[in-house]
Amino acid sequence: MVLLRIKNERIYGKFKKYLESLEIPFTAEYRLEEDCFALFASPSCEEKVKNAWGKFLEAEKDGEFGAELASAKDELSGESGSGDLSEEELLEEASVEDVAKELLHPSGGAYESMESKAQEAFGSAIMLVITGLLGTVYAGLNIAGVLSHFAGLFSQVLLLAFFLVLLAAGIYTAKQYRTYKKKSEEEAVLLNKINQWMKDNFDRAVLEQLAEENASPEENAVICMDFMAKRLLEVYPEISENAAYQYIEEFYNSTFSSEQNA
Repeated sequence: MVLLRIKNERIYGKFKKYLESLEIPFTAEYRLEEDCFALFASPSCEEKVKNAWGKFLEAEKDGEFGAELASAKDELSGESGSGDLSEEELLEEASVEDVAKELLHPSGGAYESMESKAQEAFGSAIMLVITGLLGTVYAGLNIAGVLSHFAGLFSQVLLLAFFLVLLAAGIYTAKQYRTYKKKSEEEAVLLNKINQWMKDNFDRAVLEQLAEENASPEENAVICMDFMAKRLLEVYPEISENAAYQYIEEFYNSTFSSEQNA
């Protein structure tokens, strides 16, 4: 389960060193679709990581992140309706969800499937490899004297180096394609399980219970999809929020919109 999403790389690096100094085991990965570092820990260490995050923020409150912490505390005090909360309690609550936007990455943005990433990487790899190969041959012919479009050894070597860089970039992108393709196959298996779970748990009766009497159909659709996405994240915490909302939207539109139009 994701404990924290940290957008700022500098803050992540500093907190990572702090966890290592405490010898608290954790793992982290960079999530490209969310543009953040997601931190994970085993159930036995979750509280330790959360407590360490609170202490880390407390240590930074008078330092470079002081303004963000003060802002988060002010907002929290206003929401609570009371100024009697202790500084320790404010920091503990803010450390998990309500810390300033610069510290924790907010949800949002479109989710891009691994299949889409694989297709993009494939197209880019083909273009870069072909351009790099043709350019390398072209530069080689100029160096060999067969062609004389570029005079001077320095210009010829520079041209060759440029196309070799393109070729190397194409090879690297081809490796990315293989990685994305493998992940897309795993994603497809997971998505089949998710779709079956949604079919088993969400039907018209469930949506009718969630619908508000005075709300428009569009507003009720948003209310229903929000509820469905939260349920989905509870069952499949390993997927990102953006992915969950996209899966739900696609399922809702294909299942319930077609019922309305029938």
